[in-house]
Amino acid sequence: QTTGKGVDMADLAYTERWRELVRQVRKSLAFGFDTATRYKDNFDVFVNMTKKNAETSTSQIVENYKSGDLVIDNFRRDTITYLDQKKRMEAFYVDQNVGIVKIKSERLQTALLPSPKAKLEELSKMLPGLAAEMFDKFIGEIHAGTSKLANPPKSA
Repeated sequence: QTTGKGVDMADLAYTERWRELVRQVRKSLAFGFDTATRYKDNFDVFVNMTKKNAETSTSQIVENYKSGDLVIDNFRRDTITYLDQKKRMEAFYVDQNVGIVKIKSERLQTALLPSPKAKLEELSKMLPGLAAEMFDKFIGEIHAGTSKLANPPKSA
C-alpha cells in the first residue's frame, strides 16, 4: 500500500532502482567497516609502538653502547624509528567520514604522539654528551698510543 508519499515497498522491491539502492548500501557498509578495521589495525600498531617505547630505556641504550654491546648504527636506527612513528601518528586521520561511520581519533593521536616525541628528545639530549665522552676516550687512547711511540724501547 502507498501512504500517499513515495513508492509502495512491495513495488520497490522488484525494481532495478531498489536493487541499486541495496548495492549502494552494501558497498557503503563494506567501505565503512573496512576503513574502521584499518583504523583499528593502525591503532593496534600505534599502541604497540607506545608500549615498546615505554619499555625502552635510553639510559640503558647508552650503557649498552659504552660497554660495546651496541654500535653507533643503533642510534641512527632508533632515531629513524622514532621519527617514523612521529610522522605516522601526525599523519593519521583525526576526523574522517567513512561511509556511514565517522571516526574521530584526535584524542588517540594526542595520547600516543608524546611517546615518539619524548624518545626523540631523550636521544637528542643524551647524544651530545655521549659523543663528547666517547671523543674524550678516543683522544685519551690516541695520547696513550702516541706516548708509547714517543718513548724509546726499553730493550732492543
